[in-house]
Amino acid sequence: MKILRKITGSVLAVFILFAVANSTTAQGNVSEQDIIRKAAGLFGNEKFIEALPMYAQLVSVHSENAEYNFCYGVCALYANRKDKEQALRFLNKAATLNSSEPDLNFYLALAYYQKEDYSSGLKYFTTYLSSSNVNEKFRQKALDEVNACLNGMTLMNEKWFTSISEGKEFSNDNFSRGYPATDISGDLILKPDIFQTEIDKQKKEHSYVFLTEPRGVVYYASYGQNESTGKDIYKTILNSDGNWSTPIKLEGVINTSLDEDFPVMTNNGNTIYFSSKGHNSLGGYDIFKSDYNMAEHRWNNPVNLGSDINSPFDDMLYIADKSSQMAYFSSNRTSGEGAIMVYKGTLKQSQIEEQQIETPLAENKNQVEASTSFTMAKTETVNKDQSQVNAPSNSEAYQRRQQMLADRTKARKLADSTFLFVANTKDYIRDLTNKRNRLRNIVNSENISVDELKKEFNTLLRTVDEMNDNSEVKTELAKAVDMKKEIFQHDAISRQANFVANILDEQIRIKNRELEKLKESASKMQLYSANGNYPSSREHFTDIKQNLENADTLTDFSSEIVALAANEIKYSIPESELAFADEILKQKENGSLMAQQTTIAPAPVIKQTQEIAYNDNGNTEITDENLEINSSVDVVVPKQVNEVQYNELAYSETEMSDESLEIN
Repeated sequence: MKILRKITGSVLAVFILFAVANSTTAQGNVSEQDIIRKAAGLFGNEKFIEALPMYAQLVSVHSENAEYNFCYGVCALYANRKDKEQALRFLNKAATLNSSEPDLNFYLALAYYQKEDYSSGLKYFTTYLSSSNVNEKFRQKALDEVNACLNGMTLMNEKWFTSISEGKEFSNDNFSRGYPATDISGDLILKPDIFQTEIDKQKKEHSYVFLTEPRGVVYYASYGQNESTGKDIYKTILNSDGNWSTPIKLEGVINTSLDEDFPVMTNNGNTIYFSSKGHNSLGGYDIFKSDYNMAEHRWNNPVNLGSDINSPFDDMLYIADKSSQMAYFSSNRTSGEGAIMVYKGTLKQSQIEEQQIETPLAENKNQVEASTSFTMAKTETVNKDQSQVNAPSNSEAYQRRQQMLADRTKARKLADSTFLFVANTKDYIRDLTNKRNRLRNIVNSENISVDELKKEFNTLLRTVDEMNDNSEVKTELAKAVDMKKEIFQHDAISRQANFVANILDEQIRIKNRELEKLKESASKMQLYSANGNYPSSREHFTDIKQNLENADTLTDFSSEIVALAANEIKYSIPESELAFADEILKQKENGSLMAQQTTIAPAPVIKQTQEIAYNDNGNTEITDENLEINSSVDVVVPKQVNEVQYNELAYSETEMSDESLEIN
């Protein structure tokens, strides 16, 4: 595996160098000084991922340069989480080359820490903090990571799983798709709007709610009304009137001054798994577990699940499968920016046995009543249902319970279908965006072709202007006509692609509006599902389907995009656009005659009292004595022959509306 990672890293480095080389060639032989200047600017603004390929090129040419090794190592630290050795190799080489970078020890410590070599990370962090030139920007970060390294050294031998396998990688806003609905005991849904505060909405935070038994209690994460302690875990209870109670922040040891998120209740609400950046975290979000102490009516101190499930990166959303022998969790420890991987692990036997021991639900009722001022005695919640499990199959209570379970199952399926609509709409918007971007690329490419051809076209006409042989003129004008047709074709494709791209822009706006409404509807469906309100769920779902059918009337431009990209659509050029060739040829054919003609100046205004002298090449002088003047006759002055402006005549921008493009 280590060899494979090294090979992968090497291939990545070669690919980066190849890409940079191609990019440099395309930009017209950018000088090394330009690359150095741009790379330094990006690095100074902490745009490490963008700076990485530039430093890859520099360090490949100047392998013994301490600065380039340092900068490339820092960039790799942020850009390549899959190969954590890569950053260390270059940072250590920078140290060997006696780099003068004051923050070298900080980044070396960070590289060892992210590689989970906590003892080496601790050594370099303490070395950095004890130096005289500590960057104040990094001081608090270094202090925090010292604690994380100490936690890592303590938890190094704590393992939760016997084995872990990677699943699929998802974007941050849809990684819940990696948790199979058929394999977990509960419903994983986006947090409904009803549970979002104004701060949550402003931050556009993306969180989930895991609905499980008891259904009358929901735990979720929120910034609350003032975010003074970051994101915390709250609880709300379904009242007898069908409304949710005012959310209450969990008291005691669960919440910290840092962020908590992704609460998952198990064991009939007596065990909570959640993610926290506080407690004894290894860095970022770690996954913790806490059991409710019913004797003392409080949550026990959270337990870090260990170093195999937790890492220096964000680890979150732990959910056991239905067998309680395996569990899912998510982490960005090896993922790039904006992505996250879903993992599945096999639990150790001791954890399996512990999870199979459940606290009776009836006792959980005492927990709910003891920790809140609400009572659930008047509601048909799962607590009440549990007391009816052993009721006779023909009893009214049994029939009512069976109906409630059936309604809840059907409502849950409709809610799942609604979220499938949301996911499909997101995919559709992504597809539209990709098509729009492809068309914009076509527009740019065609415009570049037009500009280049117009330069060649005008150069060709200047050459024609200097020719005297009419046969050669005809040959070159034929080339000019073909070139003019090609220019028109590229320009027409550009205009049509831009026209379709604008339509897709509007389609994207329409679909985004639909998506927002669909999200609101999905939130309502979640609540109906949680309440087991199947009639309302069915009615609302019918409306959702109808709205989707009415909205699904957008034109699909896929085939036209392919045709535009392949230059398969041919446009007819107006004859007027090609008339320049005949005009130039006529001028050329009449050129000798025109050259012999004398250019005559405009005649002066003739007055009867005016003495006129006209010089005909110095031959005959005409005065009023030998010229008979008739004041009623107009004097016709020969027109001057003006020089043909070939550039103006040859190519003029034709204003074409998108509708006027004639498609063969």
